[in-house]
Amino acid sequence: MKNKKYIFNTSYILKNDLKRIIITNRGGRDLNKNDYETNKDFITVIHPIHAMMLSFFNGKKSLEQAIFEISSFFDLPEKNISNLISIYIENKKEVTIEYEGQYFEFPKNVLIENKNGNFCNYNPEEFIIEGELDLITERLFLPLDLTFMVTNKCITNCVYCYADRKTNYLPLNFEQIIKIIKESKDIKIRNFDLNGGELFLYENWFELLENLTNNGFYPYISTKIPINIDTIKKIKKLGFTTIQFSIDSLNVNVLKKTLGVADNYIIKLKETIINCKKENLKIRINTVITNINSNIEELNKLILFLSKFDNIEHVNITMAGYSIYLGEEKYKNYRANRDDILKIEQFVKKIKYENIINIDFNGYAQIDEYINDDVLFKRENFSKRAKCTGNIENFYILPDGKVTICEELYWNSNFIIGDLTKQSIMEVWNSSKAMGLFNLSKEMVQDKSKCKICKEFENCHKVPGVCWKLVVEAYGNENWTYPDPRCPYSPPPQNVFFIE
Repeated sequence: MKNKKYIFNTSYILKNDLKRIIITNRGGRDLNKNDYETNKDFITVIHPIHAMMLSFFNGKKSLEQAIFEISSFFDLPEKNISNLISIYIENKKEVTIEYEGQYFEFPKNVLIENKNGNFCNYNPEEFIIEGELDLITERLFLPLDLTFMVTNKCITNCVYCYADRKTNYLPLNFEQIIKIIKESKDIKIRNFDLNGGELFLYENWFELLENLTNNGFYPYISTKIPINIDTIKKIKKLGFTTIQFSIDSLNVNVLKKTLGVADNYIIKLKETIINCKKENLKIRINTVITNINSNIEELNKLILFLSKFDNIEHVNITMAGYSIYLGEEKYKNYRANRDDILKIEQFVKKIKYENIINIDFNGYAQIDEYINDDVLFKRENFSKRAKCTGNIENFYILPDGKVTICEELYWNSNFIIGDLTKQSIMEVWNSSKAMGLFNLSKEMVQDKSKCKICKEFENCHKVPGVCWKLVVEAYGNENWTYPDPRCPYSPPPQNVFFIE
């Protein structure tokens, strides 16, 4: 064992967060698929001393050599170091380490045998923290991820569109975007993702992707546009291995109603899928269900077609959700009914069980979550809510450079935390607006909101936080300081944004 070479698991990263170190998953295309089980969506704060020790495992040294170097660096006996390190070697379960009276969590398989000849280039000096440590604050001192909305232009006119397509804006010029990418690299942003609108309707789409990849960023590419083989080759040349297409149906009449596309749209999209297979570009499919395409027979035709292509990695079936910008009446006109949804859910389970294709069914907003007299049920359900990472770990850049905390809130002024045409990323991240939203005070809350007198207000609004999008959906923008509609103290929603 002493002669084996171990490496800090390349599915994880260590990142200096100014006042502490974080350990989290590697991002995007670089999420390493080794033979070891790893934790997904893992992020936790660790002490710098742990990061320094782990940094010695670069995949080039034997275990014995690494222990010797750590021992020399910290001036501690090798036996002590060996005992400490053994906890991390191919650990099958998460481990908790106590140090100086505090407890730190680590994911599975922190150190793994370097069977693939991988290397990592951490240096213990990069994890030295100047000044006082902060191992408690939930909000990161450096943002981890960002998403850039390239444009709000589309080739489709989806009946379920959740985007703000009415706001007029002056788009960032390409030089401004390059500057944002450079700063993102400098502060070691993990994921620089892209969103739209349509990426391929942006005139400098290739130069944008080229600049991102040159700086180590490989965003997921998602589109509804049928792309030609030259475009596919360009994407492959840049190092992209996967693309996502949104396909709601193979039926032309259905697509004309749901997307507002021409008769030849699906023919071109089928050609695109065939060309992706020829060029060995993997595909992920997203299918959005409305009451127009909630027919099992039509969905089955789509699945059977997709199952012919071995380059299709995954199919995701999701229900069309509520759009803040279309409103309640339009939502009621396009949402699928509960009976059809349940049939589709069972159909997807059957497809998954029979292993016809890798497929998943997404959850959807149901009335019981929001209108329920059982306070204990609502309390328990609310306590299990996912953490809102907006303005805690990540942020969203609009096409004009304004920064919001959530993609579906767009230019809503209550949630704009800065402007990258006037500020740097770090100036936005540390702005009074960003900090004010994270440390929301009761003085900001309107008198008629139950949050105004709630004893749990502070803990609730920080982490895991409330879903601001849900609040606006349920009560309208004028009531954005109302409780999360899942909260047991929340009033009944003013809008129907769920399946009844």
